[in-house]
Amino acid sequence: TRLTLTVPSSDSGVTNTAQFYSIFYFSEVSQAAYQNKSRSFDLLFDGVKLNDNPNFPLYLSCAPIRNRGRNLTAGTIISLVKTPDASLPPILNAIELFELKTGLADATNKND
Repeated sequence: TRLTLTVPSSDSGVTNTAQFYSIFYFSEVSQAAYQNKSRSFDLLFDGVKLNDNPNFPLYLSCAPIRNRGRNLTAGTIISLVKTPDASLPPILNAIELFELKTGLADATNKND
């Protein structure tokens, strides 16, 4: 079982150069995961595994995963892939995408 998402294009309309910082949130919400069932999965960006070990969301506990130095671009394919030993499909509770902007103006007046 696989859950697949695609990073949207930038609000600015520049799709080739926009970069995004991401945070993924995982939490087990089903008690079935502890009743002879298991949930574990890998996180992939464009087919490249992000994690060394599978994700095992804990029951009612939040486990955020940051993109660990690899910024996403518009069109990046994010996949959550069930590991062979898991009996439940992948779960994603929330995702935050922040577009990285360059050339922002100074926050204060230089004459202050």
